[in-house]
Amino acid sequence: MIFCDEPWYNEPGRQTNAAASRAHNRELQGHTVQHAMLNWLKPGVDSVWADVVRKHFEASAQSIQTMVARWGIDWAAQLELMEAMGALVVRTGGKTVGA
Repeated sequence: MIFCDEPWYNEPGRQTNAAASRAHNRELQGHTVQHAMLNWLKPGVDSVWADVVRKHFEASAQSIQTMVARWGIDWAAQLELMEAMGALVVRTGGKTVGA
């Protein structure tokens, strides 16, 4: 149930409330950008998964940017993400982001 479209309703006692669900999704999506994307794209991330994550961001840059834009994440966070992915390409000599 954690990978569902409306996790707001996973909590006990929550009634139908479309506005609250959308607001909750937007908050979670913002946290996803910050913690599951940007934190992995920082220079010097040392993890057993760093190479896998780097390759994923290189291969999926365009679709990630499209999804984040569709989520309605504020422009500053989108720009930070695009810059981080662009810096990743520069650091690794990979393909151009968005190409």
